[in-house]
Amino acid sequence: MDYTGTLMTEPVSNVKMFPSGAPRRSEDGEYFRTLVENIGDIVGLFDRDCRYLYLSPSGARYAGREAESFIGKTHTELGFPPEVCGPWDEVIRRVFETGRTEELDLTIDFVVGRRVMHWRVSPDIGDDGQVRRVVTVARDMTESKQAARQLEAYSRRLQEMARRMVQAQEAERHSIAGDLHDLLGQNLTALGINIDIVRYELPKGTSPQIAVRMARMKAIVDETIESVRVALKELRPPSLDDYGLVAALHSFANHFTLDRQFSVAVSTRGPEMRMPADVELALFRIVQEAVANASRHSGANAARVDLASESGRIHLVVEDDGRGFRTDVERRVGTRSIGLMLMQERADAIGATLTIDSSPGAGTRVAVDVAVSGLQRGKPAPG
Repeated sequence: MDYTGTLMTEPVSNVKMFPSGAPRRSEDGEYFRTLVENIGDIVGLFDRDCRYLYLSPSGARYAGREAESFIGKTHTELGFPPEVCGPWDEVIRRVFETGRTEELDLTIDFVVGRRVMHWRVSPDIGDDGQVRRVVTVARDMTESKQAARQLEAYSRRLQEMARRMVQAQEAERHSIAGDLHDLLGQNLTALGINIDIVRYELPKGTSPQIAVRMARMKAIVDETIESVRVALKELRPPSLDDYGLVAALHSFANHFTLDRQFSVAVSTRGPEMRMPADVELALFRIVQEAVANASRHSGANAARVDLASESGRIHLVVEDDGRGFRTDVERRVGTRSIGLMLMQERADAIGATLTIDSSPGAGTRVAVDVAVSGLQRGKPAPG
């Protein structure tokens, strides 16, 4: 027989179930007796010596013996092991002394198998204000506990799946960034150089239209090179790896404002600390997605990013001044956008809580809260 204990106390509950050792035969007594004997919970009454005054039929079924065999006996006399009797009787005695209800979890081997029981131990207080008996009500929580463990395991598996999916996405981004830099970027740069060489080596008397066309070609190549540069920064920001999240957010905000003509302001509170790489990357991607959504779809003119660190927790908020949307409708009809789902996946992968608040005409607020261990002071970014 095993025991695990969790104790809680709360104010006195003035329980007046029975005025004597057995349920009374009055109309009210018959009502309570019928109620107690037909519920699945185990109900017991105890005196100051922790001896049974009453045990409901459900308790007898769990124990595999007649309820009458419990009357007048202690748990020890009934053969319960010391690791159960000690904590069990201790709670009963304490309720007699304090007059306060307590709760206790016990794992016990019954004839029906090992069960996890949640016990509520309450005083039965007489008219003189003294505790006359103690009433115990036990509920079988075995299936609930098992379901909770299964749900927790399922949640861990989902988080692991989200983490692996994010890792795969980042690996793919890294590969694409490398290809863009090594192949497209270099080739475009070489093409631009060659166009310049051809322009300067055009023989005298060449049609001005040829020169104009060459200049347009060079402009297109330069614009494409700039587009590749922006894409490379979005795929894998170098400042994130080198200097951390705060530096990467400031760099992102500056370049986004210049490249997209959309104002992004970043504020930070608390010490500037380096976080685990997966946390920094997830938070950066959430900001990236939230700002991109605001600039593309919300009609916003600006976004504000606030990052705060305190007591091993990171709080991140991204707000915009866009048109907003009905989050209640979105949840009800299941029309969450790809961008919002990607942010949720990022948050799930690091065990963070993500909340999105929005309403028509009031903009959108994306908030992330995550506990972080292993914080370290980062090196300052240049400039």
